[in-house]
Amino acid sequence: MSKASRGQDYRFGHILDRAVEQTPDKTAIYCREDSITYSQLDNNSNRAANLIRRFAARYGHVGIISVNCIDYFEIMLGCARNGVTAVNINWRLSPRELVNLLEFNDCSLAFVQIENEAWEEELKRLLSGRIPLIHMTSRKGEPSEYDQLLSRESSQFTAVDTEEDDILMHVHTSGTTGTPKCVMHSHKSFISEMVLCREIMGFSQNEVYQAMCQMFHVASIGPYMELMSGGTTILIRNFDPDAYLASVEQYRVNRIGTIPTVLKALCLAGEKRKYCLDSVKVVSYSTCPASRSVLERAMEMFPNCEFIQSYGMTEMGSVVTVLDGQEHRREEHRSSVGRCIPGFAIKIVDEEGRSLPAGAIGEIHIQGPSLLKGYYKCPKLYEEHVYEGWLRSGDLGYLDEEGYLYLEGRKNHMIISGGENIYPQEIEDRIMEISGDILEAAVFGIPDEH
Repeated sequence: MSKASRGQDYRFGHILDRAVEQTPDKTAIYCREDSITYSQLDNNSNRAANLIRRFAARYGHVGIISVNCIDYFEIMLGCARNGVTAVNINWRLSPRELVNLLEFNDCSLAFVQIENEAWEEELKRLLSGRIPLIHMTSRKGEPSEYDQLLSRESSQFTAVDTEEDDILMHVHTSGTTGTPKCVMHSHKSFISEMVLCREIMGFSQNEVYQAMCQMFHVASIGPYMELMSGGTTILIRNFDPDAYLASVEQYRVNRIGTIPTVLKALCLAGEKRKYCLDSVKVVSYSTCPASRSVLERAMEMFPNCEFIQSYGMTEMGSVVTVLDGQEHRREEHRSSVGRCIPGFAIKIVDEEGRSLPAGAIGEIHIQGPSLLKGYYKCPKLYEEHVYEGWLRSGDLGYLDEEGYLYLEGRKNHMIISGGENIYPQEIEDRIMEISGDILEAAVFGIPDEH
């Protein structure tokens, strides 16, 4: 008996079920001038599943190379309902890099929508028919190839009986170590993360959530949690501060998801022109702690909001720690990234693998139910990064006596000068604190014989 039949449903293809049953005519997603209700999204996902079945064998791999759009959700759900692994690929990569990733991931089909039309054509030429492409871009007002094919498919589909450990998706890391690593997440690992984070962060069917994360990132968990909750998502394709704030005002958004650099840009735009932002109740941010000055400005701009910070990584399905609204009110913890979410554990380890006491800086090792299932075609890489259920994150940091985690940068970014360890992030954070005019700062070491 599968886990799905004993309680929590770990099948990603069924995350819409509750909303379709309870609020079928409610708008699920807005993206630019497009919108779709829950019942329409469910039907189109079935159509996408039928379309995928025509091209890709069961348990095959389907590439998605696309800017943010509603179609992305239909294809992800269509893959999941087919028992097919969705391969999420950064559309900003060059055509040659895209070909390499499609071939490395053994994709038998790819859906494509790239802003650069010439690159899309170059990708088609380079593949030379080896991998079928279905184009999602509408040209000259005509329906896209994807829309035309979708319209011919039935909205009825019997989902494959997916097992919880089947691979749901491939997600590529940001590539800070060179070629992006291909992380595999199962239905169970990703749904486990969604269920935990939805409860901790308070996602609900009564909210309107504005998301600017690119859907090929693991940060896409936010919009998926909103769909699972039955709320409405405003999906941003390209970031522009004024357009972003105008959208918040137009749709009466009450939850926004962002990153510190974007949060600062929003503050600058909001200082130049006043927007009605009283609908916003939650501001969540991630990727790195916000500087004191940025956070103070954001709290002035959104005075009645709960601020939630999270820290995580692709290998853990996204979130590992959370600093919630109440903790943001305690100034001594604002520079941390919070504490572990339930079911997760963190320890700080030295070069010899020994656990370090509170306050000591070392590598952050993480354990939790959303741990990746492996790196595609790279078992040795998995052995290097994972041991006894623990992930070697490559991040440096320390825990205080209360279990709050503080980041000190990447292990391979550390500068050694005169036998002393210098953490670039400490200097970057200080620069951001003392200057309100700098948007971003990067500190790095250069060789010096002395």
